[in-house]
Amino acid sequence: MKVLFLSTESNREQTRSAYGHRLDKLRLAIEAQGFESDEFSLRDARIHRPILLHPLNYPAARDKLLQADFIHAGGDAAYVAKLWSPFLSAKIIHDVHGDTFNEARFKWMHQRNLSAMHQMIQSYIANFIEFRKSGKFLVVSRPMQSWLNKRCKGSLDNSALIRNGVDLNVFRPLPSANNSKFIVGYAGGFVGWQGVDNLVKAVSQTSNQNIELHLIGLQESDRDLASKFKSQLGDRLRLFNRMSQDELVKTLANADVLAIPRQSHPALRVALPTKFAEYLAIGKPVIVSNVDETADLINQFDCGLVAEPSIESWTKTLDNAAQLSLSEKIEMGMRGRELAESEFAWDRIGDNYAHWLHRWSA
Repeated sequence: MKVLFLSTESNREQTRSAYGHRLDKLRLAIEAQGFESDEFSLRDARIHRPILLHPLNYPAARDKLLQADFIHAGGDAAYVAKLWSPFLSAKIIHDVHGDTFNEARFKWMHQRNLSAMHQMIQSYIANFIEFRKSGKFLVVSRPMQSWLNKRCKGSLDNSALIRNGVDLNVFRPLPSANNSKFIVGYAGGFVGWQGVDNLVKAVSQTSNQNIELHLIGLQESDRDLASKFKSQLGDRLRLFNRMSQDELVKTLANADVLAIPRQSHPALRVALPTKFAEYLAIGKPVIVSNVDETADLINQFDCGLVAEPSIESWTKTLDNAAQLSLSEKIEMGMRGRELAESEFAWDRIGDNYAHWLHRWSA
Protein backbone atom coordinates (compact mmCIF):
# COMPACT_ATOMS: atom_id res chain seq x y z
CA MET A 1 0.00 0.00 0.00
CA LYS A 2 1.11 3.54 -0.74
CA VAL A 3 0.49 6.70 1.28
CA LEU A 4 0.88 10.12 -0.35
CA PHE A 5 1.66 12.88 2.14
CA LEU A 6 0.00 16.05 0.84
CA SER A 7 0.93 19.18 2.74
CA THR A 8 1.71 22.88 2.64
CA GLU A 9 5.16 22.16 4.09
CA SER A 10 8.04 23.21 1.85
CA ASN A 11 10.76 20.69 0.99
CA ARG A 12 13.10 23.55 0.08
CA GLU A 13 13.45 24.97 3.58
CA GLN A 14 16.38 23.79 5.68
CA THR A 15 14.53 24.08 8.99
CA ARG A 16 11.35 22.02 9.23
CA SER A 17 8.35 23.21 11.21
CA ALA A 18 6.93 21.07 14.02
CA TYR A 19 4.30 19.74 11.62
CA GLY A 20 6.87 19.09 8.90
CA HIS A 21 8.89 17.11 11.45
CA ARG A 22 5.75 15.10 12.31
CA LEU A 23 5.24 14.22 8.64
CA ASP A 24 8.88 13.15 8.22
CA LYS A 25 8.70 10.87 11.26
CA LEU A 26 5.36 9.35 10.27
CA ARG A 27 6.71 8.58 6.79
CA LEU A 28 9.76 6.82 8.20
CA ALA A 29 7.63 4.96 10.75
CA ILE A 30 5.18 3.49 8.23
CA GLU A 31 7.95 2.70 5.74
CA ALA A 32 9.53 0.60 8.50
CA GLN A 33 6.18 -1.26 8.62
CA GLY A 34 6.37 -2.09 4.90
CA PHE A 35 4.28 0.76 3.45
CA GLU A 36 5.38 2.84 0.49
CA SER A 37 5.17 6.62 0.74
CA ASP A 38 5.53 9.72 -1.40
CA GLU A 39 4.94 13.43 -0.89
CA PHE A 40 3.61 16.47 -2.72
CA SER A 41 4.17 19.99 -1.40
CA LEU A 42 1.50 22.54 -2.27
CA ARG A 43 3.81 25.31 -1.09
CA ASP A 44 6.47 24.28 -3.61
CA ALA A 45 3.90 23.92 -6.41
CA ARG A 46 3.47 26.47 -9.17
CA ILE A 47 0.35 27.97 -7.59
CA HIS A 48 1.42 28.26 -3.96
CA ARG A 49 -0.63 31.26 -2.87
CA PRO A 50 -3.27 32.10 -1.91
CA ILE A 51 -4.23 28.85 -0.20
CA LEU A 52 -7.73 28.89 -1.68
CA LEU A 53 -6.18 28.46 -5.16
CA HIS A 54 -4.15 25.36 -4.20
CA PRO A 55 -6.68 22.99 -5.80
CA LEU A 56 -5.57 24.33 -9.20
CA ASN A 57 -2.35 22.31 -8.74
CA TYR A 58 -4.23 19.09 -9.49
CA PRO A 59 -2.57 18.50 -12.92
CA ALA A 60 0.91 18.64 -11.33
CA ALA A 61 -0.07 16.23 -8.54
CA ARG A 62 -2.28 13.94 -10.64
CA ASP A 63 0.21 11.10 -11.26
CA LYS A 64 1.13 10.82 -7.57
CA LEU A 65 -2.50 11.05 -6.50
CA LEU A 66 -3.60 8.24 -8.81
CA GLN A 67 -0.83 5.93 -7.55
CA ALA A 68 -1.79 6.34 -3.88
CA ASP A 69 -4.05 4.14 -1.76
CA PHE A 70 -4.24 6.80 0.96
CA ILE A 71 -3.73 10.55 0.90
CA HIS A 72 -2.48 11.87 4.25
CA ALA A 73 -3.50 15.54 4.30
CA GLY A 74 -3.11 17.97 7.16
CA GLY A 75 -4.24 21.53 7.76
CA ASP A 76 -5.04 23.43 4.58
CA ALA A 77 -3.97 20.44 2.48
CA ALA A 78 -7.05 18.61 3.81
CA TYR A 79 -9.22 21.30 2.20
CA VAL A 80 -7.49 20.60 -1.12
CA ALA A 81 -7.79 16.82 -0.76
CA LYS A 82 -11.53 17.06 -0.03
CA LEU A 83 -12.05 19.07 -3.24
CA TRP A 84 -10.01 16.55 -5.23
CA SER A 85 -11.64 13.47 -3.66
CA PRO A 86 -14.41 13.01 -6.33
CA PHE A 87 -11.68 12.41 -8.90
CA LEU A 88 -9.71 9.92 -6.78
CA SER A 89 -10.00 6.33 -5.63
CA ALA A 90 -7.59 6.88 -2.73
CA LYS A 91 -8.97 7.27 0.78
CA ILE A 92 -8.40 10.67 2.40
CA ILE A 93 -6.90 10.78 5.90
CA HIS A 94 -7.33 14.19 7.52
CA ASP A 95 -4.48 14.85 9.95
CA VAL A 96 -6.14 17.30 12.35
CA HIS A 97 -3.05 18.80 13.91
CA GLY A 98 -4.88 21.72 15.52
CA ASP A 99 -7.83 24.10 15.37
CA THR A 100 -6.49 26.23 12.51
CA PHE A 101 -9.44 28.62 12.39
CA ASN A 102 -9.22 29.54 16.07
CA GLU A 103 -5.45 29.90 15.72
CA ALA A 104 -6.01 32.37 12.85
CA ARG A 105 -8.72 34.16 14.87
CA PHE A 106 -6.33 34.48 17.83
CA LYS A 107 -3.75 36.08 15.51
CA TRP A 108 -6.38 38.47 14.14
CA MET A 109 -7.47 39.50 17.66
CA HIS A 110 -3.90 40.49 18.51
CA GLN A 111 -2.70 42.01 15.22
CA ARG A 112 -5.78 43.46 13.51
CA ASN A 113 -4.12 43.88 10.12
CA LEU A 114 -5.10 42.87 6.58
CA SER A 115 -2.74 39.88 6.56
CA ALA A 116 -4.28 38.42 9.73
CA MET A 117 -7.81 39.07 8.43
CA HIS A 118 -6.99 37.38 5.12
CA GLN A 119 -5.59 34.35 6.95
CA MET A 120 -8.68 34.10 9.17
CA ILE A 121 -11.09 34.26 6.22
CA GLN A 122 -9.11 31.66 4.28
CA SER A 123 -9.02 29.39 7.31
CA TYR A 124 -12.78 29.71 7.83
CA ILE A 125 -13.53 28.68 4.22
CA ALA A 126 -10.98 25.84 4.28
CA ASN A 127 -12.34 24.53 7.60
CA PHE A 128 -15.90 24.55 6.28
CA ILE A 129 -14.87 22.29 3.40
CA GLU A 130 -12.49 20.10 5.42
CA PHE A 131 -15.07 19.19 8.06
CA ARG A 132 -18.30 19.19 6.08
CA LYS A 133 -18.60 15.41 6.30
CA SER A 134 -17.11 12.53 8.28
CA GLY A 135 -14.07 10.66 7.07
CA LYS A 136 -10.81 9.20 8.36
CA PHE A 137 -9.06 11.40 10.91
CA LEU A 138 -5.82 11.53 12.87
CA VAL A 139 -5.82 13.49 16.14
CA VAL A 140 -3.02 14.36 18.56
CA SER A 141 -5.04 14.50 21.78
CA ARG A 142 -8.13 13.01 23.39
CA PRO A 143 -9.85 16.43 23.78
CA MET A 144 -9.37 16.87 20.03
CA GLN A 145 -11.04 13.51 19.47
CA SER A 146 -14.09 14.64 21.47
CA TRP A 147 -14.17 18.03 19.72
CA LEU A 148 -14.01 16.32 16.34
CA ASN A 149 -16.82 13.91 17.20
CA LYS A 150 -19.09 16.87 18.03
CA ARG A 151 -18.13 18.67 14.83
CA CYS A 152 -18.35 15.61 12.52
CA LYS A 153 -20.98 13.23 13.89
CA GLY A 154 -19.89 9.61 13.82
CA SER A 155 -16.19 10.40 13.48
CA LEU A 156 -15.19 8.79 16.79
CA ASP A 157 -14.94 5.30 15.27
CA ASN A 158 -12.84 6.66 12.43
CA SER A 159 -10.42 8.85 14.39
CA ALA A 160 -7.02 7.50 15.41
CA LEU A 161 -5.01 8.98 18.27
CA ILE A 162 -1.62 9.55 16.64
CA ARG A 163 0.48 11.69 18.97
CA ASN A 164 3.24 14.18 18.23
CA GLY A 165 6.21 12.00 19.08
CA VAL A 166 9.80 12.41 20.22
CA ASP A 167 13.11 10.91 19.16
CA LEU A 168 14.18 9.22 22.41
CA ASN A 169 17.78 8.86 21.23
CA VAL A 170 18.13 12.62 20.78
CA PHE A 171 15.98 13.89 23.66
CA ARG A 172 17.37 11.95 26.58
CA PRO A 173 18.48 12.47 30.19
CA LEU A 174 21.94 14.00 30.49
CA PRO A 175 24.09 14.92 33.48
CA SER A 176 23.27 18.45 34.57
CA ALA A 177 25.58 21.05 36.04
CA ASN A 178 25.59 21.73 39.77
CA ASN A 179 23.57 24.95 39.73
CA SER A 180 23.55 27.45 42.54
CA LYS A 181 20.32 28.78 41.02
CA PHE A 182 16.94 27.08 40.53
CA ILE A 183 16.64 27.16 36.74
CA VAL A 184 13.31 27.20 34.89
CA GLY A 185 13.76 26.33 31.22
CA TYR A 186 11.58 27.17 28.23
CA ALA A 187 12.24 26.43 24.54
CA GLY A 188 10.05 27.45 21.62
CA GLY A 189 8.29 30.42 20.08
CA PHE A 190 7.23 33.68 21.67
CA VAL A 191 3.83 34.31 20.06
CA GLY A 192 1.07 35.45 22.40
CA TRP A 193 -0.62 32.13 23.11
CA GLN A 194 2.63 30.57 24.33
CA GLY A 195 2.30 32.69 27.48
CA VAL A 196 6.01 33.50 27.82
CA ASP A 197 5.23 37.06 28.93
CA ASN A 198 3.18 35.65 31.83
CA LEU A 199 6.04 33.31 32.72
CA VAL A 200 8.47 36.23 32.85
CA LYS A 201 6.12 38.23 35.08
CA ALA A 202 5.58 35.21 37.34
CA VAL A 203 9.33 34.75 37.83
CA SER A 204 9.69 38.46 38.61
CA GLN A 205 7.06 38.11 41.36
CA THR A 206 8.36 34.93 43.01
CA SER A 207 9.39 35.20 46.62
CA ASN A 208 12.46 33.05 45.88
CA GLN A 209 15.07 35.33 44.28
CA ASN A 210 17.18 32.27 43.51
CA ILE A 211 14.83 31.32 40.64
CA GLU A 212 16.38 32.01 37.24
CA LEU A 213 14.64 31.78 33.84
CA HIS A 214 16.30 30.45 30.67
CA LEU A 215 14.48 31.27 27.40
CA ILE A 216 15.64 29.37 24.32
CA GLY A 217 14.70 29.99 20.71
CA LEU A 218 15.28 33.71 20.25
CA GLN A 219 15.15 35.05 16.67
CA GLU A 220 15.96 38.46 15.22
CA SER A 221 12.26 39.37 15.20
CA ASP A 222 12.14 38.78 18.99
CA ARG A 223 14.75 41.38 19.90
CA ASP A 224 12.31 44.02 21.18
CA LEU A 225 10.49 41.42 23.25
CA ALA A 226 13.81 40.15 24.63
CA SER A 227 14.73 43.68 25.73
CA LYS A 228 11.38 44.00 27.49
CA PHE A 229 11.90 40.69 29.31
CA LYS A 230 15.45 41.66 30.27
CA SER A 231 14.21 44.91 31.79
CA GLN A 232 11.75 42.92 33.92
CA LEU A 233 14.13 40.23 35.18
CA GLY A 234 17.65 41.60 34.79
CA ASP A 235 20.28 39.04 35.84
CA ARG A 236 17.58 36.47 36.62
CA LEU A 237 17.05 35.95 32.89
CA ARG A 238 19.31 34.23 30.34
CA LEU A 239 18.43 34.39 26.66
CA PHE A 240 19.54 31.86 24.04
CA ASN A 241 19.20 32.02 20.27
CA ARG A 242 17.78 29.12 18.26
CA MET A 243 20.22 26.24 18.38
CA SER A 244 20.80 22.72 17.09
CA GLN A 245 18.92 19.81 18.67
CA ASP A 246 22.06 18.54 20.43
CA GLU A 247 22.72 21.98 21.93
CA LEU A 248 19.06 22.31 22.86
CA VAL A 249 19.03 19.03 24.78
CA LYS A 250 22.21 19.96 26.66
CA THR A 251 20.80 23.38 27.58
CA LEU A 252 17.43 22.01 28.72
CA ALA A 253 19.17 19.28 30.73
CA ASN A 254 20.77 21.98 32.89
CA ALA A 255 17.36 23.22 34.05
CA ASP A 256 15.68 22.06 37.25
CA VAL A 257 12.19 22.20 35.71
CA LEU A 258 10.84 22.85 32.20
CA ALA A 259 7.85 25.08 31.52
CA ILE A 260 4.93 25.23 29.07
CA PRO A 261 3.04 28.38 30.19
CA ARG A 262 0.36 28.39 27.46
CA GLN A 263 -2.71 30.60 27.76
CA SER A 264 -6.30 29.39 27.73
CA HIS A 265 -7.79 29.55 24.24
CA PRO A 266 -10.10 27.31 22.15
CA ALA A 267 -7.30 26.63 19.66
CA LEU A 268 -5.06 25.29 22.43
CA ARG A 269 -7.54 23.15 24.35
CA VAL A 270 -7.53 20.50 21.64
CA ALA A 271 -3.82 20.72 20.80
CA LEU A 272 -0.83 18.98 22.32
CA PRO A 273 2.48 20.89 22.05
CA THR A 274 5.40 18.98 20.55
CA LYS A 275 7.72 20.29 23.24
CA PHE A 276 5.78 18.38 25.91
CA ALA A 277 7.06 14.98 24.75
CA GLU A 278 10.57 16.41 24.29
CA TYR A 279 10.61 17.82 27.83
CA LEU A 280 9.41 14.51 29.28
CA ALA A 281 12.08 12.56 27.39
CA ILE A 282 14.84 14.70 28.90
CA GLY A 283 13.74 13.47 32.31
CA LYS A 284 12.94 16.75 34.06
CA PRO A 285 9.78 17.75 35.96
CA VAL A 286 7.45 19.68 33.66
CA ILE A 287 5.22 22.59 34.70
CA VAL A 288 2.22 23.22 32.44
CA SER A 289 -0.83 25.45 32.38
CA ASN A 290 -4.18 23.80 32.98
CA VAL A 291 -5.40 24.47 29.43
CA ASP A 292 -5.04 21.16 27.54
CA GLU A 293 -4.40 17.43 27.90
CA THR A 294 -0.84 17.97 29.15
CA ALA A 295 -2.30 18.92 32.55
CA ASP A 296 -4.23 15.63 32.71
CA LEU A 297 -1.11 13.63 31.83
CA ILE A 298 1.02 15.48 34.41
CA ASN A 299 -1.53 14.75 37.14
CA GLN A 300 -2.05 11.14 36.06
CA PHE A 301 1.65 10.25 35.95
CA ASP A 302 2.88 12.65 38.68
CA CYS A 303 5.73 13.92 36.53
CA GLY A 304 5.50 17.64 37.21
CA LEU A 305 3.24 20.43 38.41
CA VAL A 306 0.12 22.13 37.02
CA ALA A 307 -0.63 25.85 37.27
CA GLU A 308 -3.70 27.78 36.25
CA PRO A 309 -3.05 30.09 33.27
CA SER A 310 -2.57 33.20 35.38
CA ILE A 311 0.48 35.08 36.62
CA GLU A 312 -0.58 34.56 40.25
CA SER A 313 -0.90 30.79 39.90
CA TRP A 314 2.37 30.46 38.01
CA THR A 315 4.14 32.54 40.67
CA LYS A 316 2.88 30.24 43.42
CA THR A 317 3.65 27.09 41.42
CA LEU A 318 7.22 28.21 40.68
CA ASP A 319 7.77 28.94 44.37
CA ASN A 320 6.47 25.44 45.18
CA ALA A 321 8.68 23.87 42.52
CA ALA A 322 11.75 25.54 43.99
CA GLN A 323 11.00 23.77 47.28
CA LEU A 324 11.15 20.29 45.72
CA SER A 325 13.97 18.11 47.01
CA LEU A 326 16.53 16.64 44.64
CA SER A 327 15.02 13.17 45.05
CA GLU A 328 11.52 14.48 44.26
CA LYS A 329 12.78 16.14 41.07
CA ILE A 330 14.63 12.98 40.01
CA GLU A 331 11.59 10.77 40.64
CA MET A 332 9.26 13.10 38.72
CA GLY A 333 11.75 13.21 35.85
CA MET A 334 12.00 9.43 35.73
CA ARG A 335 8.21 9.08 35.59
CA GLY A 336 8.14 11.63 32.78
CA ARG A 337 10.74 9.68 30.81
CA GLU A 338 8.69 6.50 31.28
CA LEU A 339 5.61 8.34 29.93
CA ALA A 340 7.61 9.49 26.89
CA GLU A 341 8.76 5.93 26.22
CA SER A 342 5.28 4.41 26.54
CA GLU A 343 3.18 7.10 24.82
CA PHE A 344 5.37 9.30 22.62
CA ALA A 345 8.11 7.12 21.09
CA TRP A 346 8.00 7.36 17.29
CA ASP A 347 8.27 3.60 16.76
CA ARG A 348 5.18 3.03 18.92
CA ILE A 349 3.33 5.81 17.10
CA GLY A 350 4.34 4.27 13.77
CA ASP A 351 3.05 0.85 14.85
CA ASN A 352 -0.25 2.47 15.83
CA TYR A 353 -0.60 4.35 12.53
CA ALA A 354 0.21 1.20 10.53
CA HIS A 355 -2.52 -0.64 12.48
CA TRP A 356 -5.10 2.00 11.47
CA LEU A 357 -3.95 2.01 7.83
CA HIS A 358 -4.48 -1.76 7.66
CA ARG A 359 -7.87 -1.38 9.34
CA TRP A 360 -8.98 1.39 6.97
CA SER A 361 -7.80 -0.49 3.89
CA ALA A 362 -10.26 -3.33 4.52
